[in-house]
Amino acid sequence: MILFSTICCQWHLAIVIVVIRCFQKARSNCSGSTNEQPSCTISGICKQAEELTTRLSDTLSQSNSTPMPPLILGGGSPAHELTQQESQDTIDAEQECATVPLSQPNYTNIYSTDLNAADTLDDKETWEKEVLDEFSHEFNDADDLEGIDSFGSTGELANKEAALPLPPAAGLGVGTHAMLPMWLASEYGHLHKHLTVEMKKNVPGLPKCYQNNTFYDGVDNPYLAVRSTFQLSSSLFHQPRFFIWFLHLLADRIPCPACHDAGRQPTKSFWNLSILNMLPPPLRDQFKFWLTHRSGLTLQLTSFLCEVFIADVRPEQFTTIIQAAHYQRYDLLHCQFLEMVLHQIGSGTLFSIWTTTTPFGAFGDRNGYAGFVPTARYFAKFYDMLVEEFAPAMYQLISLLPADVIKQNHSFKIC
Repeated sequence: MILFSTICCQWHLAIVIVVIRCFQKARSNCSGSTNEQPSCTISGICKQAEELTTRLSDTLSQSNSTPMPPLILGGGSPAHELTQQESQDTIDAEQECATVPLSQPNYTNIYSTDLNAADTLDDKETWEKEVLDEFSHEFNDADDLEGIDSFGSTGELANKEAALPLPPAAGLGVGTHAMLPMWLASEYGHLHKHLTVEMKKNVPGLPKCYQNNTFYDGVDNPYLAVRSTFQLSSSLFHQPRFFIWFLHLLADRIPCPACHDAGRQPTKSFWNLSILNMLPPPLRDQFKFWLTHRSGLTLQLTSFLCEVFIADVRPEQFTTIIQAAHYQRYDLLHCQFLEMVLHQIGSGTLFSIWTTTTPFGAFGDRNGYAGFVPTARYFAKFYDMLVEEFAPAMYQLISLLPADVIKQNHSFKIC
């Protein structure tokens, strides 16, 4: 389109120039000689214009067989140089965009548009089946996994000498989440050894985090962790914090969800809903997570999800908000890491000169920060799961309300 408009503009400009030159030539002929027949009439001007126009069209038709020189747009700046091939590519791109059907709007992150969050779903399968499988494992007790998800092979939940969960294999298995960090297996193995040593040394047999009145174990502040080391490493800024949930050390007895008998020895996950419902309410409230098969949300984020969905916020917009929060945390840690590197280089010590620092890495680097944000479909299905889970309680609450408005349908109260 740009090339066609430029050629048309040059064509009309050439015609105007020809008409002006013919008019000037006609005036000069009229004023110069009186013997010759004057050519300053309108018919003479038009005849000369037609001749020059024919000559110009022949010249342009001959030039079409040869490559056209570059057209300089925007005042002749090299940055605005547009060749014939680029113009044809632009026309083809516009035609291609015109034939492509319109899709859903692409919601990008408002905080950092050059970063893309990873998807919770596998591209090899349809997302409908994946989402259904993701949420079907939450309330099905028969699908509890053994090995890394259970405490010991015998399943003695009431035994306080039960073994710690075994660390996963180095490859994290075949059917594991595709977005898990590559270093998670080694970090989990270190945590397993660390907790085993702590529980053997302590007299009550509790991990150190329980003695510090917290359920979390890991690096809380990267700055304090860097101060205790000589080598500055970017891995200190993306170490995970583990939630330590040892019910056999916190509860006196854990009865079987099926028969309410503490003497049986079934194998269940400590985060299973059937187990959590058997715990005392003060202890059950400490588990502040809603877990699905391979992911989950905290109770704080779940409450925020419900509030924004009630306020008519779309799942795509909610995903953008969560992405912005994750990317902001990543940028803050990245800036803090670069400031520490700059401070170490400016100190001028021999140790800072001899040592090298690994780059911080990208947001979605599985060997580094390994950032992850669920998709909008996941949040939408998660909200549907919450509504279905609390539907009986909501119906009971509505049925207890007084019938102030009789005109509406209250047939559900007749039972």
